[in-house]
Amino acid sequence: MVIEAFELDNGTLYYRDNGLKTLFQFSLMDIQVRGSHFSTLPHEEGHIMLRCSLPARGTAELSGSFRVEPIFTAHLDVNINQLILPPFQAYSEQFLNVKIAKGNLSTQGKWQLEKVLDRDMTFHFSGDASLNRFSFLDTGQYNDLLSGDSLSAKGIELHYPFALRIKDIILNKFYSRLVINEDGTFNMQHLVKEQENLSTIQGEKNEFPQGASQTDQDISIGRIILQSGTVNFLDQSIQPNFSTKLVEVAGDVSGLSSSDSSQGKVTVKGKWDHYAPLDIRGQINPFGKDLFMDLKADVRDVDLPPVTPYAGKYFGYEIEKGKLSFAVQYRIDKRKLDSTNQIFLDQLTFGKKVSSTDATPLPVSLAVSLLKDRHGQIKLDIPVYGTLDDPEFSVWKIIWKVIENILIKAAASPFSLLGAVFGAGEELSYVEFNYGNDFIDDEMRQRIHVLSKALAEHQEMKLEIEGYVDPDNDREALKKKSLEREMKVLKFNSMERRGKNITTPEDVIWEHEEYEVYLRKIYGERTFSKPRNMIGMEKTLPPAEMEKLIYAHMVIKDDDLRLLADQRAKSLKEAILALGEVEAERVFIVSSNYADPPVKEGLKKSRVDFRLR
Repeated sequence: MVIEAFELDNGTLYYRDNGLKTLFQFSLMDIQVRGSHFSTLPHEEGHIMLRCSLPARGTAELSGSFRVEPIFTAHLDVNINQLILPPFQAYSEQFLNVKIAKGNLSTQGKWQLEKVLDRDMTFHFSGDASLNRFSFLDTGQYNDLLSGDSLSAKGIELHYPFALRIKDIILNKFYSRLVINEDGTFNMQHLVKEQENLSTIQGEKNEFPQGASQTDQDISIGRIILQSGTVNFLDQSIQPNFSTKLVEVAGDVSGLSSSDSSQGKVTVKGKWDHYAPLDIRGQINPFGKDLFMDLKADVRDVDLPPVTPYAGKYFGYEIEKGKLSFAVQYRIDKRKLDSTNQIFLDQLTFGKKVSSTDATPLPVSLAVSLLKDRHGQIKLDIPVYGTLDDPEFSVWKIIWKVIENILIKAAASPFSLLGAVFGAGEELSYVEFNYGNDFIDDEMRQRIHVLSKALAEHQEMKLEIEGYVDPDNDREALKKKSLEREMKVLKFNSMERRGKNITTPEDVIWEHEEYEVYLRKIYGERTFSKPRNMIGMEKTLPPAEMEKLIYAHMVIKDDDLRLLADQRAKSLKEAILALGEVEAERVFIVSSNYADPPVKEGLKKSRVDFRLR
């Protein structure tokens, strides 16, 4: 059979898949096809060209040659521009607990395919690909997992049987959120659905083909480039919870390969909580049969009060004040670890005692007083050795056990009110916050500006920042914010089902008349006891009474209040340092009895107090 030529113009293809949990619909518009010399005769070569429009102004183009006999082969140039990804959520949700909030894919390259009878098809792709303006959320809480301006891969060489080589991967202006859950697992561990569920969906076991092995796969990546990254971290496995942030993450990892003899070079920089410089350098091979790593990391001027949860667990004390700098080197080769940890502690001051079964029984305050120099500083050099095959081996446990024996008791120093020192009035000694918020308004920024000027003129002074909450009013405000978010998520889900294009629940805006509609839905889903009429049917209540009952049965934990107090202090510190008049090492966040601030006439409890050292 021979077809010398065939054409198609202005074609349209609608695709709909009703076999999925979520309906999938896709369309190709303005289809244009040109073909010549389609033949089933041996060694006869045909040609094909296809162009079409994709949804949301995307385009696709394919052209090349092919043969049908004796072996099916094809050599195709493929160019796809701005293929929107959210519709494909219908397929990805079968395997991942991840929502594709937004993003579009573009790729340009050449495909070579070959199919021999009774054998799997082999293929080779060479080209580039990019993912632009993307955002992925976890489907549990609709929190960010990974988002960014662009993720591009250049110089891709993909083969089947499997081999992958990439010249450059560039991740630009990205954000990632890492969470340790209450059970000690990472949020990233639950992104792939359980194997049993996958088997049910696919109707078959998910196994490697017979004779295949993950370790046999050939992978090499020339360079991974990170630009303008932010990583948020939250540890919910300890009480109270711990949170921190890495910002301005940038650098590259080069020379990655699955070859055991290969070692990739790592150079990454960033800032811990906006102000503490982070520098990571060294070599690594994550794809080899045995992990190899030889990395050095330097961090300077990290505030210690936020790590109070760890100090309470291992030391038995909260940290009231202090800064941490460290330079560490970790080498892992053939499952053996050899590391050095140089630690510098400045002005470490312990707070109240914490009950912990893991805390050392040694006199922590005495050890601190023995090693603290006249400048209030401690310098430690702690080597750690061991094997990763030893189930009892723990790097951090060894480090903490060494440190707890040499910590010192800081002498208490009297503090003066900021207003008295600067002569600018008592108002400089505090900042009041609206209930439930850590937002800094223009009036606050003006006060911070005056305070920063005063500190710049008094170089001998160090500023301490102490965050508080109003247990009653902040708790009620957080309840209101929680209910509002729940209503936004409810409308967000409704809009998604109706095909509305919206990225996250935070972007949801409702009209005045919608408020009662979503409030009544949420009230109806609550399982607490509700007022009923004389015949036992549930009463229809006005919005105010529904809200009152919902709030009465809503729980805001003490940890939520503590995190709010900590964030208020962090926000003010960031605002002060952003003015560029005060060095980061002169500004300290101080741990406090966050729910019981000192009584000051006429001031709200929902505030932050400033003090001088």
